[in-house]
Amino acid sequence: MTMIIENEKLEILVDWKLAELDEAFENEPFVEYIDLKEHTNENDELYYLIQIADKSDSLTTIKCDKVGYNIHWGSSTPVFIKSIIENVMNGE
Repeated sequence: MTMIIENEKLEILVDWKLAELDEAFENEPFVEYIDLKEHTNENDELYYLIQIADKSDSLTTIKCDKVGYNIHWGSSTPVFIKSIIENVMNGE
């Protein structure tokens, strides 16, 4: 069964994950920035993109919508960065 999280609850969840990512990378000099953008799709459904840029010139994008999240890894995102992102997004 798929759980649907919409509107304010989705915003709260994404803000929470963004704060966890900020904290996880707070003392990690390899990460250059973390950004959040709000979008709507063709059906006017809200979704968020968390973007994480690192010093390998990679941009990892995490799309968060009402049914979950999907990670698109940057072309050369290091394994240790991937591990931290996966742990945060999986609630570990």
